[in-house]
Amino acid sequence: MPRKTLIPLALAMLVPTAPVAQPSFDCGAARTATERAICDSPGLAELELQMVGVYEDLADRIGAKEARDIADVQLQRRQDCEGDRACIERQLLTTIGIFRAERRAAASPPTSTSTPAPTASEPDAALSDLRQALTGPEAEPEPAADRAADRSAALEAGFERLPDYRQRLVQGRLRDA
Repeated sequence: MPRKTLIPLALAMLVPTAPVAQPSFDCGAARTATERAICDSPGLAELELQMVGVYEDLADRIGAKEARDIADVQLQRRQDCEGDRACIERQLLTTIGIFRAERRAAASPPTSTSTPAPTASEPDAALSDLRQALTGPEAEPEPAADRAADRSAALEAGFERLPDYRQRLVQGRLRDA
């Protein structure tokens, strides 16, 4: 090898490289396209680790079985991404948001007895929360003509009140539909 090639090679060996993010599971045993995509992307691996940390907080708060019921639905949705990195990222963010929302719901007592809080095993708890955020607890029936005129503005205002992760969830579901 020429001397000019050896110097940059030697320098490259001395420069420390940033550690590659490792997800919570063994990448050597990754079976699905989604698992392989997470292993191949440091950003997705880091996000997956963050999701696991939020899951552990949720399990500590509501119990392992209840947390697992919620997580199983989210895991299936993530696996349905079939290796699509944007879909996986969206699902990981959504899952983190759902875990945090479930933990907050478990931490705070119900404010009203008229509307039961979503149960941990309810797979569409996020959708229920979304409906409530869009309609608001004080919504009263309006005449049909008034509802048609105000519906778009009310939906937009409700959407804007949602946290970012919920907005992304709605946008992803609309796109998928």
